[in-house]
Amino acid sequence: MIAYIPRDNLIQEAEINKKTVMEFTPDSELANIYKKLSEDIENNNDFIIPTPMGEQELESFYFSNMEV
Repeated sequence: MIAYIPRDNLIQEAEINKKTVMEFTPDSELANIYKKLSEDIENNNDFIIPTPMGEQELESFYFSNMEV
Protein backbone atom coordinates (compact mmCIF):
# COMPACT_ATOMS: atom_id res chain seq x y z
CA MET A 1 0.00 0.00 0.00
CA ILE A 2 1.41 3.36 -0.97
CA ALA A 3 -1.01 5.65 0.86
CA TYR A 4 -4.09 5.76 3.00
CA ILE A 5 -6.76 8.12 1.67
CA PRO A 6 -9.14 8.89 4.53
CA ARG A 7 -12.86 9.24 4.00
CA ASP A 8 -13.63 12.91 3.72
CA ASN A 9 -16.72 14.88 2.72
CA LEU A 10 -14.48 17.16 0.65
CA ILE A 11 -14.49 14.50 -2.06
CA GLN A 12 -18.27 14.69 -2.44
CA GLU A 13 -18.26 18.49 -2.15
CA ALA A 14 -15.68 18.74 -4.92
CA GLU A 15 -17.68 16.33 -7.09
CA ILE A 16 -20.88 18.36 -6.57
CA ASN A 17 -18.95 21.42 -7.73
CA LYS A 18 -17.58 19.46 -10.72
CA LYS A 19 -14.01 19.86 -9.51
CA THR A 20 -11.27 17.66 -8.22
CA VAL A 21 -10.19 17.95 -4.59
CA MET A 22 -7.04 19.66 -5.85
CA GLU A 23 -9.11 22.30 -7.67
CA PHE A 24 -11.74 22.69 -4.95
CA THR A 25 -9.49 22.89 -1.86
CA PRO A 26 -5.84 22.95 -2.98
CA ASP A 27 -4.55 23.79 0.51
CA SER A 28 -6.57 21.16 2.39
CA GLU A 29 -5.05 18.23 4.26
CA LEU A 30 -6.72 15.87 1.80
CA ALA A 31 -5.17 17.69 -1.17
CA ASN A 32 -1.78 17.35 0.51
CA ILE A 33 -2.33 13.59 0.85
CA TYR A 34 -3.10 13.37 -2.88
CA LYS A 35 -0.02 15.49 -3.70
CA LYS A 36 2.23 13.22 -1.63
CA LEU A 37 0.70 10.13 -3.25
CA SER A 38 1.37 11.50 -6.74
CA GLU A 39 4.97 12.33 -5.76
CA ASP A 40 5.47 8.85 -4.31
CA ILE A 41 4.14 7.24 -7.49
CA GLU A 42 6.27 9.43 -9.74
CA ASN A 43 9.43 8.89 -7.70
CA ASN A 44 8.97 5.12 -7.34
CA ASN A 45 12.00 3.31 -8.69
CA ASP A 46 11.30 -0.06 -7.09
CA PHE A 47 8.77 -1.28 -9.68
CA ILE A 48 7.45 -3.88 -7.27
CA ILE A 49 4.17 -5.53 -8.16
CA PRO A 50 2.08 -5.30 -4.99
CA THR A 51 0.17 -8.23 -3.60
CA PRO A 52 -3.35 -7.71 -2.26
CA MET A 53 -3.87 -7.59 1.49
CA GLY A 54 -5.86 -10.38 3.04
CA GLU A 55 -9.22 -9.50 4.55
CA GLN A 56 -7.94 -9.68 8.13
CA GLU A 57 -4.84 -7.57 7.36
CA LEU A 58 -6.93 -4.97 5.50
CA GLU A 59 -9.45 -4.78 8.34
CA SER A 60 -6.66 -4.35 10.90
CA PHE A 61 -5.06 -1.62 8.79
CA TYR A 62 -8.41 0.15 8.34
CA PHE A 63 -9.25 0.22 12.02
CA SER A 64 -5.77 1.33 13.01
CA ASN A 65 -6.13 4.38 10.71
CA MET A 66 -9.65 5.42 11.68
CA GLU A 67 -10.03 8.76 13.38
CA VAL A 68 -11.71 8.49 16.74
